[in-house]
Order: sequence, then C-alpha cells, then structure tokens
Amino acid sequence: KCSVQSSCRPAPAQCMMTVCQEERGCGNGRESPRVSESGCLDVGAFRNFEPLLAASQEYARLSGCRFRSGSFDGIAGSRTRTNGSLISSSSWPADKEAEQRRAAKLLAAPQVCTFTARLQRECPEQELVEELEKAHRTAVAECVRNGMIAMCRKLELWPPLPSPSSVDADDCSYEDVSAPVPVVAQRLFNDEARRERCRAALGGHCPLSRKASTAAFLLDFADGAGVRLPEMPDTFTMMVEEFTERSSEWEQEQLEERLRKQEQQEHSDNPFVEPGTFLHSTGQFFSVSLGGNVLYATVTATGDLFRGGGKALVGGSASCFLREKIGEKNSREENNHDYF
Repeated sequence: KCSVQSSCRPAPAQCMMTVCQEERGCGNGRESPRVSESGCLDVGAFRNFEPLLAASQEYARLSGCRFRSGSFDGIAGSRTRTNGSLISSSSWPADKEAEQRRAAKLLAAPQVCTFTARLQRECPEQELVEELEKAHRTAVAECVRNGMIAMCRKLELWPPLPSPSSVDADDCSYEDVSAPVPVVAQRLFNDEARRERCRAALGGHCPLSRKASTAAFLLDFADGAGVRLPEMPDTFTMMVEEFTERSSEWEQEQLEERLRKQEQQEHSDNPFVEPGTFLHSTGQFFSVSLGGNVLYATVTATGDLFRGGGKALVGGSASCFLREKIGEKNSREENNHDYF
C-alpha cells in the first residue's frame, strides 16, 4: 500500500487556532473570499484531483458526497480493487430507477480508473500525495469541529445563555480551547451561524462545508485505491483531549451548583422534613415534627441531621443543643458530642 504521511507536525496549544483556520481557509472569523462553481464537490479546492472531482460531481450528488469503491464494480472503464482488471458492463441492470445512478457512474468511471492507477504506483506522484495530506487535515478539522458542536449540544450550550459578554458576534475562533467552555461554545455557534448565512447567500452552498465534504470524498477514494491514510495529527488530538477534559469539568461544576441551589431551596421551602431525610448544614436551625413532639437542633459545626424511625440522629463533628417538648414537660440536654 502507498502511505500518505501527514505533514501536520505537533503544534503547541497556542498554535491550534492558526492551524485550524488555515484548514478552513479563513482567519479571525472572516469569510473565505473564494466561491467555487456549483455542485457538492469543490473542484478548485484540490487542483491535482480536479479531473476526478469534475467527472464525479453527479455521482457525489447521488451518493451523499461519499465515494464507495464497490459502486464501480461491473462498470465499463473501472477497475476492481483486488486485481485491477477491466470489467464488462454487459450484465449491468437496465431498470429505470437505476438509470440516473448508472449514468453518473459511467461518467466518473474513466477518471476513477485513471486516478486509481496513479495512486497505486510504487511511487505515486508527490503532487497527489501532498493533496491527500491537505484533504486529510481538512477532513480531520471538520470532524473535530462537529464533535465539539455535539458536546456543546449535550451540555445545553447551543447557544450558551446568557451569551458571554466577552465574545463578539463575529468571533468564530473556537479553536482556542483554553478559553472557558461557554466562550468556546459561543464561538462555535457564531461559526455555524456564519455558515448558515453563506448558504442563504449562495443558494445553499457554504464554501467551508463544501471543501470539507470534498476532502472526505477524496479520502474515501484514496482508501478505496489502497492508500494507507495517516492517523489524526497530534495538533488535533491535543485539541480534542483538552476540550473534552474542560467540558467534563464544567459539566461537573454545573451539576454541583444545581444541587447546591436545589438543597438551599428545599431548606427554605420545607421547614418540616419527612422521615428518612438527610439535612446538611452549618449553623442553621431546623424544626422537625415528631408526631406531637418537637425537636429543635442548632448545629454549630458541619454535621448531618437525620430524621427516621421515630428518632433524630445528628452525625458528624457537631456541638448541638436539643430540646424536646412533650406536653407541658420540658427537658434540656447539652453536650459537645454526637446525639443518637
């Protein structure tokens, strides 16, 4: 197999934004000035594969912009992946439903055959290898972006509310994952909004999305031709790992904050506690109904108050004052140890 080694070297965290912006053809959140011709494949993005991409436009439209090598089995002018021999189309089905797909495949087949042979040479042309490296970086950058968006949706930060005041409407620099998670989420949301504006202005086509889809199509083709693709570049691996870690930390912080607020609300709304309930407090006063008896507990140090089974339990290191009133009888007990 031919091996495509990525030229994307490990970069420090502060360089991630520059690397990703180069792959998406923009910087500082601004639009790419180039708008290619219509079609789901961006023919101009990978010039050395332009004949293949141009011939495959209709096939890509029908296949969801993905290349499947098995689609060309049995097509005249194409070669099998295993032995490279030409196959006759005499047995090709003639049903009308497949006619459009058949025509698209026949149109693309000659270039599929040509470029497959060029990539399967012992020493493929350097221009093609470099173009596949470029396609690989572009596709990986898009995959990382999509994964980050999915994470933001999971965290209910799509968009974050309220919007971080430090993020401008045209700030799309989501690649800086050292920023707070809501800031990264807002920048991602801004970037997606920018793409939507592109689609609206260009009849449904966004240059950045088309380039990424074209890169994925080329990688599918290279894999079908037997080219060994590289692993994810370290730059993007670091980016994913850092964002995943920071997202998990942020999610845990939000969970703890919600639980803390919920507990405070329950304490303020429910002075009478049902049996089997734990209360955690420092220096707070609780009044617990004990079926005619009233138990008062003042916890002067951190501890837990548990009401259950007809008795109260004050656990932890706490100095407590308990007063139980039974009818007209009052009794007072005071100590500096736990009460059971």
